[in-house]
This record gives sequence, structure tokens and C-alpha cells, in this order.
Amino acid sequence: MTFFTLGKVLLALVWASALVVALFPSMATGDGMLVKVALVTLVIHAIELIFVDARLRQQPNPLWHRVQVLLFGYFHWGRLSKTESA
Repeated sequence: MTFFTLGKVLLALVWASALVVALFPSMATGDGMLVKVALVTLVIHAIELIFVDARLRQQPNPLWHRVQVLLFGYFHWGRLSKTESA
């Protein structure tokens, strides 16, 4: 399993856990810290999206890549071909 794939899997588990805690607050521990971390991560990925937008516009399906960057950040755009953005 590559670094990027492992990162995506782990981040998907964080998103799934945050969604469960947001839907069922009684399951939350740590004062809802998981949801707060997920929101901060989403904001960071949104800022990251601004910086890699030029590279994403040159991909075959830019909208799908933007969603992937919002969810997975560097774990998605880090493996995109740099030759396509040159």
C-alpha cells in the first residue's frame, strides 16, 4: 500500500468517524473534538484547493479532483501528474 493510498484510507476513517459523531452526538467523547478537527481539516483543504486549482483545471474531470482535494488534500493532488500542469 502506497503512502498516498494509506493516507486516503486513514483520512476516510476520520471523515466517517466525524460524520457518525455529528449525527449521533451521544457517541462523542472529548467534548466533540473529532468534529472540530474535521472542520479544521476541511478549511485547510479548502485553502489547499486554491493553491492547486491551476493543476486541477488541466485534469480530465476537474470537479471530481476538486472534491477529492477537499476530502483528502495532499494525499490526492500529490500523485497527480506534474507534466500536465506544465
